Amino acid sequence: MLRLKILSHNRVSRNALMARPLYQHYTQIAPDTFVVETKTLFASAGRRLGSFLIDSVIFNAVVAALLWFYLSRAGLLAGSEQRLELWCEKNLLSLVVVYFVSWTIYGAAFESSDLLATPGKRMRGIAVTDTYGYQLRFQRAFLRNVFKYLSIIPLGAGYLLVKRTRR
Repeated sequence: MLRLKILSHNRVSRNALMARPLYQHYTQIAPDTFVVETKTLFASAGRRLGSFLIDSVIFNAVVAALLWFYLSRAGLLAGSEQRLELWCEKNLLSLVVVYFVSWTIYGAAFESSDLLATPGKRMRGIAVTDTYGYQLRFQRAFLRNVFKYLSIIPLGAGYLLVKRTRR
């Protein structure tokens, strides 16, 4: 992995050019110094929805396969339906918590990786970066994904703002 060498607020070394997103313009002012003009492009609501649906299919397929494997190994699929229903009722809250924590880690791990996006976002051409176009740290990506849930709480008001704001 390349280390970014910041020369000043808007100047970066030649090595940093390869690690920065493609939506930036670089002007060389010295043999190893460039001025960076950042132009942040935000994904449309349709593109974000498409990436969410793709990620949902991928993630839920993996979760379903893991759950099926676990239930079959525990002998709950071959037994009576009452045993399976009782197990589901008993473990419903745990399953929901594990599901949402796993979904959050899935998003944070991909968005903080060198890919800069989950598989769905990559397919739709979206990269997740900080304000200056750099890769997110895992902690920041994790909090970003946690706050997605919090924006749903007030009747989805956080998602309704997508239509009103440029960002």
